[in-house]
Amino acid sequence: LGANLPLPNLTEAVVQIRPVLVIMSAQQLHTAATLAEAARLIRDTGTTVAYGGRVFNLAPVLRNKVYGHFLGEELADAPQTIDLVLTERRSPVVPLPQAEEFVRAAECYRSQRHVFEAHLHENLKGLGHARTQLVEADEHLERNILAALYFGDLDLLTRELFWLEGLFAYHRIPVNLLCRYVNVYYRTAKLYLGEECHPIIAWLADVTGHELD
Repeated sequence: LGANLPLPNLTEAVVQIRPVLVIMSAQQLHTAATLAEAARLIRDTGTTVAYGGRVFNLAPVLRNKVYGHFLGEELADAPQTIDLVLTERRSPVVPLPQAEEFVRAAECYRSQRHVFEAHLHENLKGLGHARTQLVEADEHLERNILAALYFGDLDLLTRELFWLEGLFAYHRIPVNLLCRYVNVYYRTAKLYLGEECHPIIAWLADVTGHELD
């Protein structure tokens, strides 16, 4: 099945095909969130789920937040793990339900995103060049904020700042521009995101060294 298959179509295919095991992988935080949601939906069909990928090696905490069986950090370990899952009927990890605070924050962020982004782009004009890269940074941060909220752990975003730093370095953009960018993001979020987006604003305040009022 293709990576871009919509989740409802995925579960429909699982019901029709009735596989013994569904295996998925993710390499990035935002694709890990998609994988986790897919695993949650497949769980309702009664099908066994296993998964792996680079992001679960970099952030082991995610393994407790995804339904199913983690296949191991090395690809070579996967066949043995699969065999154990199928022959010993090991119990899968069953994550805790999403905390309501983070569900509300995600809904808040989605509903106010367009207004927020309009103000953000206006405020970013003061940073001068590198417009294309700033738009790419916006898109990266947006989808990973939603992923971190899905997992109920905004600390997962800290690693994504290193990705942004690499993006800026690749395009030979001064590193201090990243600091200014994140500060603008924080100030704009504080002004234009609603109260239910507090987890996002609190994380931004922490990484920029600001104290919330």
